[in-house]
Amino acid sequence: MKRAIGDDQKTKRRLDIIESAAGLLSERDFDDVTLTDVASALGLVKGTLYKYFPTKEALVLEVLERELELWIVYLRTELRNNPVESTTGLSAVLARSLAQRSLLVRLFSIVHILLEKNLSLERLIAFKRKSLAALESGSELLESSWAPLAGKGKETILAFYGMAIGVGHLTERSPSIEVALETPGLGIFRLDFETQLQKTMTWLLDGILKPGKGK
Repeated sequence: MKRAIGDDQKTKRRLDIIESAAGLLSERDFDDVTLTDVASALGLVKGTLYKYFPTKEALVLEVLERELELWIVYLRTELRNNPVESTTGLSAVLARSLAQRSLLVRLFSIVHILLEKNLSLERLIAFKRKSLAALESGSELLESSWAPLAGKGKETILAFYGMAIGVGHLTERSPSIEVALETPGLGIFRLDFETQLQKTMTWLLDGILKPGKGK
C-alpha cells in the first residue's frame, strides 16, 4: 500500500511543479509548453499534476504570482540601493527591474488575453486580490522612495504595467524578424526593452507629475 503524502510533501511538490513550469516557460512560448512537459521534467505522470492544478492556465498563473512577488522584492532592494532624485532616475530603476525578469514581462503579455479566460470565478477573484496586494506594495515602495510621488503611487505602477506590456510586445523579436530587420532602413525597429521602457516611462512620469517637479 502506498504511503499517503503528507502536507509538507504536497507543498514541496506543488512548489517543484511551479518551478519546473517557470523553467520551461523561460525557454518556450506559452503555447509550446504542456502539462505533459512539466510532468515529464519532474518524472511524474500527467494525472498527478491535475491534483494540484486543474488547467495549464491555472499553473502558469501561479508562476506569474510567484514572479510578481519576486519582482516586488527585487524592486525594494533596487530602490533602497539607488536613491531616486528624478523621473529619469526612477524610470531607470523601474526599467532595470523588469529587464532582469524577462519571464514576468512575457507573462504580463498573456495574462489578460489567455490566462484569465480559463479560470473559475473564485480563482479569478483570488488572483485579482493578489494583484491588488502587489499594486499596493509597489505603490508604497514608490511613494516612500521619492516624495513627488506621494499620492500617485498606484497610478504610476498601473501606467508602468501597461507600458511594460506594450514595450515588451514592441521589442520581442522572432528569428525571422531579426532577419527582416537586416534590410536597409529597417534597423530603427530593433529596439532594446530596457532602453525603450526607461525612455517612455520618463515621458509618462513627466506627464504624471506637476510641471517643474522631479526634473
